[in-house]
Amino acid sequence: MRPVRIRLEHREAGTVTEYEFHSSPVRIGRNPLNDLALPYSFVSGWHAVIRFDEAGARFYDLGSTNGTLFDGRRISAGESASIDAPIRLQIGDLDLVLSRDGAATIDAPVASAPSPSAGAAPKRRYMKASGTAPVRVGSIDPDAGGSPATPRPNQTSHAPMSLVHGVLSSLRPAFEEAKGARARYERELRERLAALPSHLREQAEAFIRREFGDVGPSGGGVAGAEEALGRFCAELVPELPPPAMADEAEAFLARVRDVLEACAKGIIELQNGQEQFGSEMGVRAVKEFTALHTASSANNVLEYLLDWRHGGPQRVQELVGMFADMMIHQVALIGGVVEGGRALLGRLAPEEIERAAGGRSGFGRRALWDAFVARHRELGDDRTLLELLFGPEFARAYAEVGGEQSRGLDAP
Repeated sequence: MRPVRIRLEHREAGTVTEYEFHSSPVRIGRNPLNDLALPYSFVSGWHAVIRFDEAGARFYDLGSTNGTLFDGRRISAGESASIDAPIRLQIGDLDLVLSRDGAATIDAPVASAPSPSAGAAPKRRYMKASGTAPVRVGSIDPDAGGSPATPRPNQTSHAPMSLVHGVLSSLRPAFEEAKGARARYERELRERLAALPSHLREQAEAFIRREFGDVGPSGGGVAGAEEALGRFCAELVPELPPPAMADEAEAFLARVRDVLEACAKGIIELQNGQEQFGSEMGVRAVKEFTALHTASSANNVLEYLLDWRHGGPQRVQELVGMFADMMIHQVALIGGVVEGGRALLGRLAPEEIERAAGGRSGFGRRALWDAFVARHRELGDDRTLLELLFGPEFARAYAEVGGEQSRGLDAP
């Protein structure tokens, strides 16, 4: 599929950066969950979204505070701009030149070079948006297969295991002694480091490990697994000491499991609630379906996200995209409720009250007041109130966020 290119020009800073996206949608805004995060105060948290396929591509403003200008006019809710031909948009001090590439290209990694200074050639960053190709219904992992590290039956051969077990038995005492010594070393290291001022601990540990080598605890099971666990702890919770004993490692992993399960259950409930809302309100609440939306349980979510054999960073990006869509759902919800509130106020508008009073006996202020009281009592009914707040005006405004019912800027 032809990618979308975005040339980002900061007029005040004089910098130019180019981005290239190969999958739809491309979310733009100040929030870091966006595919193109723009950390500027004049950019809304969820400012805009680009949706594209092989046939076409369009830019939608999500009802941002400061808006997006196209040819000097603001793109309002319910409008979209085609970007199949290059166009220039303005968001505050930023110019966004949007275009489609003439031919599909292969995804490339994101460049890490900083934005160039004025007059320098722009850097291009190849990025992959969080959207993914459609998946088969009911299959959360259609591409799952055997691990490439697992040998096939015809790749194995018979070995005299009695000899191996003999070597294993002879080495076990030395192994247990070394394991205990390494665990004692790690405990004493942690105790000594804890006695130092906090600002010196990291530097002291690095110096000690350079001097003695990295002799973190290791035990039975997969070679290096406990060292890997120590590195994992250091990266995830650097302020906490890594587990030095087996029971500490088990307690830490149990806590990680509980946290992951709670998050996975929350993901399922959020998705179910969003889909139920869309069904009850007659709107499309989930804008972009991914394999995560086919998960029916927390275990399905974890199996999909934690399978290190398949998917790579794309699956993590799907999770980020799912949270981003939930935030856009909140933006659409607020916009819909505002329009529903306007519809409710419209029923209490002076001209509406005058129209209602026209069929009543009497005249003057008394007739108008009686009409207002009757209308107010009518709107106080729960059913009537909900029908107005979440009626056609709500559905229209909700659908306009993200282009469900948008019109082009050239439309009448």
